[in-house]
Parts: sequence; C-alpha cells; structure tokens
Amino acid sequence: MKIAAVAALMIVSGNINAQDEFGGKKGAFGTEIQFNPFSNNFTTFKLDNVGLKFRYFISDEHAIRLGLNVGFDNKVDGINNPVVPNVLDPKYTGAEDINYIKDVDEYNNTKDDKQKLNTTKFAVNLGYEYHFAKYGRADLYAGAKVGFSMVNNKTTVDNTTAWGYDAATGLSKWTNLTQEYKGYDNISGNSNSFAISAGVFTGVDFYITKHLFVGAELGINFKNTKYKDYDVNEVKKAKTFYTDGATVSLTNKHLVTDKDTELNFYVEPALRLGWSF
Repeated sequence: MKIAAVAALMIVSGNINAQDEFGGKKGAFGTEIQFNPFSNNFTTFKLDNVGLKFRYFISDEHAIRLGLNVGFDNKVDGINNPVVPNVLDPKYTGAEDINYIKDVDEYNNTKDDKQKLNTTKFAVNLGYEYHFAKYGRADLYAGAKVGFSMVNNKTTVDNTTAWGYDAATGLSKWTNLTQEYKGYDNISGNSNSFAISAGVFTGVDFYITKHLFVGAELGINFKNTKYKDYDVNEVKKAKTFYTDGATVSLTNKHLVTDKDTELNFYVEPALRLGWSF
C-alpha cells in the first residue's frame, strides 16, 4: 500500500514537473525582436541589422534559425530659393550693384540644388543552436551561423552654378549639372557592396511564461565585405531664363578595389524579446 502511494506520488510529481518545464520543445516555432526597457530615445523596441529572426526546434535540444532583413531608404536633401533677382528691383542700383551680384550668385547656387539617394539592403543569416542546459526558466544554448548581405545605391545630384548675367535685362545665367551615381552612395562615400559572414555564439533565454521569453547573446563574428565598381553619368547645361545653351554629356567609370575584413566580439545591444508557438 505504501509502495503504491509512493509510486502514485512520484507520477503526480513527475507530471507537475513536466508541466513546469520551460524552454523550446520539438516542433516549436518562435520569432523575436530586440527590447531595451531602459531606453529614453524612443528605441524601446527595434529590429537590428539582421531584421526579423525566426527559430524552429527540430528536437528538444537542437534548433535552426533564420535572420532576414529587407530595407529600402530614400533620402532627398536640398534647398529651394524661389526669389529671382531682378536688376530693376528698387533695392538694387544696377546690374553691377554688389548686393545684386551676391543675390544672383545665391539664387543660382540654391534654386535647384538637391541630392537624392536610393538604397536597397538585403541580408540573410542561417544558424544552428544547441540547447545544452535548462535550469528552471533559463535555457542556455550555443551555436554557429553564416550569412550574406548586399547593399545597392543610386545617387542623383542636381547642382547649379552662376556664371554671369544679362546686364540689359538683369536675368542671370547659370550652369546646371546633373550627376547620376549608379552604384554609389554620395553621402557615405561607399559603393555597392556584397558581404559574407560567419560566427559562433552563446546565449540564454529566460522564459517569463511558457511562450514569452527574454534573452541575451554574445559571440565572435567574421565578416568580409567587397565594394563594387560604379559609373557616374554627367549632363551639363548652360542656361538662362529664356534659352538653353550647349549640353555636354559624359560617363566616368570608377574602379573600386576596397575590401573590409572584420573579426570581433559582439554583444546584442538590447535584450531579445521573443514569442514561441
């Protein structure tokens, strides 16, 4: 009787412990973002350079993960000055007035000046995790990862430069230069790039509930980046307010031999907030 009671108690205890187990189980699928509860600059939740992260447990101890990032960025910088200097304006004494000359120069250097940048980014990371220990709500793991990424840029620049004026009418003249950088970021100074990476890591997940966890991760990462050649197409026009002057077009090819090789330790800059299904 006593033996049966002890056996029954052990079975019940085992069921309770099994119900209280935390951590990934075979067939579990999860996703996560970064979480910084101490942020004061509106970045409490964010996606890192890897973007969205997914994890799938092929067994209780082994999991595969995928990081995917697709990004598009359009930036336009420029100044518009709609006021056209006119030598007949009472504030000027004539076409040779120093203030008029300054205003003409300012107008021609700002009326159409702008720079537009289009950037496309794509990155994929594949990884393997071995969950080697579980202590209560804590799940410790280690693993390795490989990945590649690419960045494509296109910059269009419009600049105007004053080169004189018509003394009879007071209408200014200028040269308009349009430059199209195919495969180049004129702001950062980097051309299109392709990178491969590999690394090893270790981390811990702490389960708040059966499905919700926070985690931290650190590791060593290797990355090699190759920058690509690019072309610059230029169209140059001499203009007045009434007529277009000569147009000159040319293409400059730029050969790029730059490479970056990095080997460094990394720590996730924020806690990882994840949900396991």
